[in-house]
Amino acid sequence: MKKSKLLFTLSLLTLLSLSSCACNNDNPVNSSSSTNSTTHTSSSSGSNSSSSLSVDVNSDAYDDSYSEAGHLYVHYSRGENATKEEYDSYGLWLWPVGKEGALFASPSKAHPSITTNGTGWMSSIGNKGAIDEAGVCMDIDLNKEDYACGKISKNFTLKNLERIGYLVVKLSSMDGSSHWVSDGGGDAFIEDVSINTRENGSIHVFLKTGSVRTPSYVYSSKVVVNPISKDTTGKYRSLIDIESSKVGQYNKLNSTTSNKFKQDGAMGYQLFIPTFADSNGDGFGDLRGVINKLDYLESLSIDTLWLSPFLKCNSYHGYDTVDYYQIDARFGTMEDLKELIKKAHEKGIKVLMDFVINHSSTSSDWFMKAQNGEEGEINGRKVNYRDLFHFKYKGDITEGTTKVEDDPDWYQDGESNYYYYAKFASNMPEFNFEAQITRDVIVDVANYWLNLGIDGYRLDAIKHIYMWDEANNETTDKKIEDVSTSKTYDEQLGQFVEKTVDYSVNTTKNVLFWKEIANRVKEAYPDCYFVGENFTGDPKQISPYYESIDSQFDFNSYYHNLEYLYAKKDGNGGYHTAGQLALDTKTKYEDYRKIRSDFINATFTSNHDVSRAINHINSTKDSEFGVENDVIIDGSATQINRAKMHAAITLLQPGISYIYNGDELGMSSNTKENKNEHNNSIDRYYRQPIKWANENERCFITFGEGYDNSYDSYNKVLKNVDEQSQEANSMLSFYQDIARIKGDEHFPSDVGTIEAYEYNDNANVYYLILNPKQGSNDYKYRIWINTGSKSNLGSAGYGGFEQGEKVIYKYNATDTQISPYGVVVSRVEK
Repeated sequence: MKKSKLLFTLSLLTLLSLSSCACNNDNPVNSSSSTNSTTHTSSSSGSNSSSSLSVDVNSDAYDDSYSEAGHLYVHYSRGENATKEEYDSYGLWLWPVGKEGALFASPSKAHPSITTNGTGWMSSIGNKGAIDEAGVCMDIDLNKEDYACGKISKNFTLKNLERIGYLVVKLSSMDGSSHWVSDGGGDAFIEDVSINTRENGSIHVFLKTGSVRTPSYVYSSKVVVNPISKDTTGKYRSLIDIESSKVGQYNKLNSTTSNKFKQDGAMGYQLFIPTFADSNGDGFGDLRGVINKLDYLESLSIDTLWLSPFLKCNSYHGYDTVDYYQIDARFGTMEDLKELIKKAHEKGIKVLMDFVINHSSTSSDWFMKAQNGEEGEINGRKVNYRDLFHFKYKGDITEGTTKVEDDPDWYQDGESNYYYYAKFASNMPEFNFEAQITRDVIVDVANYWLNLGIDGYRLDAIKHIYMWDEANNETTDKKIEDVSTSKTYDEQLGQFVEKTVDYSVNTTKNVLFWKEIANRVKEAYPDCYFVGENFTGDPKQISPYYESIDSQFDFNSYYHNLEYLYAKKDGNGGYHTAGQLALDTKTKYEDYRKIRSDFINATFTSNHDVSRAINHINSTKDSEFGVENDVIIDGSATQINRAKMHAAITLLQPGISYIYNGDELGMSSNTKENKNEHNNSIDRYYRQPIKWANENERCFITFGEGYDNSYDSYNKVLKNVDEQSQEANSMLSFYQDIARIKGDEHFPSDVGTIEAYEYNDNANVYYLILNPKQGSNDYKYRIWINTGSKSNLGSAGYGGFEQGEKVIYKYNATDTQISPYGVVVSRVEK
């Protein structure tokens, strides 16, 4: 029996941006009308049926009449009335998943700046002309080595691939003036090429307008109807049924702070799974790799483990969730996760899951059903999938007087008159939290993983839940302006373009949203811990969110550690000091406590989106990466010592302090070694794999030329984990020492007051006193960190120890003097 006789249809995933050429799949690192309604009815579309053929499309004779081994034949039908001229206005964009793409189309119809491959749709199919019952057909030789990329001066092949991405694109939209328009509203994939290859060695894929993203490998005459595609009434706009500034009981309630994390949280670790540890030799980090390294994490006194996203996704990084209830097979299985949680808990390590709910993926089953206006159930809740995402109708206004079709953050949904909102990339549509059902569905997801044993959540992009151009803003809502101009490389145009991006947010709606989510989740799981990513260094912008959640990552400290200590010059020609930095720590801590008295601070050495600790702390204020090429392994002690001081300041602050995996080795992110002229995927330098002694455990991920995360020149010669563990003065040993102090049972888990001083005679000393909360069993700690190149000769209170005070740690210090880049920690015994 021919494989072509196995009738089945695969549901496919969406990966790439409609506005890109499928080159950027590794990037996480882009008001509705009053006529909204929960009732969405159907309309009909044209039939795909045609006159009978002399040769059956699914027969051996049909194949043998023109098919060749090693060729891919993509059949595309727009219905029985479609003309050759109409078909010629479309092309196929194909790409090896993870690499650049190429256009297959009629050269005369394509934009002259984009190179096409071949002559377009075939002029003869089997015994018929250019169009048969299955529409038109494109012939692609999978063995050809030198297909030309769209605008990029290099070639590629589709040979020996098991997965090929495709997009049916309207050629007139590819001139770079706007987003691409495609039939189906998103990219799709030809899956399992070898399985679906026919006996004669060819592979046939059948696409129909209305279901282009769900191809069949056998032709069917069944008519496909998508009521959205031809609708001219606007009745499929998304539902709005929430007045977000009046969310009832949640408006007046602050959620409780997790007592478990408040009392038993000190040392955190951000673990970027894809590049942490590989357990099966495929070069991709996985949950089993994490299990294998729990002893290593224990050696760093880790009690809180933040796992990067591991749910089903298209990207390597996981921030484009396809299924909120399924673990991506690349990361492992549900059994792996359960074992990880169990073994981590046995070591006293709590497990955080990265919760990505600002946006989903166009490959999500929820979104694909939304595109078809379907209704159904999620966890027993009746859902109109359309309402889970933002959809506006052509002519609707997004902000001010901007029409949706002119707004760069709204993307046309296929060839319909509707547009969906996707701020960060067209393949990551944002959830519509103006519909209560969306909030209910997300609460269900949170409770599901907590019931499985997860202890809490790292909340992705908390301030982006309600962007100002996304929300129905009210006059009393607080707006935080965030408008910038960025220069990026446009892959489809092959040139740099400047874009003005508006990331302004509605703080009022964001805070109230998180109040509802936190309160509802903590009704069932009171010790659940929420730590938010609020990507700003301004404490005034961070403060309001403490009405909603336990904790936020302290970007202020990350940036100020550099600006106060080593960037030096301020805008008025003066100079910052380490003492000022200590005072800043004290002031900020006290300000946050006015909003949430028992908030949990969350400093971090760096993370997967910013420059590594050693690069960051050695930069200048005006040039974030200005000294990267000077960070060399042959003994540039100043840079290494500065990185150690950054670690000491970061880890010895109150709350839970997070190490980004690899910072404890002194790993770098030398982005100036970027081989490409553009920085579209520069975050790959932040995500280089941990340097285990066993090279088979290292995780190297390749996404085509210029898109791999192989070691930069510094990391190539950096000593590995085993080597550094044997050296008392290594970066790893230093981190372990500092982490051991922070993780000690006597270190204040709930600081009562903080004292900080600035001493004019030694501006380099960061001096902090942590007093325990009254009635606790914690001890008072005094911390001196000499951030500069001069010795501290008895100033900043050093040497005048109290009765019962014991020095518990000295690094580059004596009983009377703290040498350059030295650290002293004392404890006042009770």
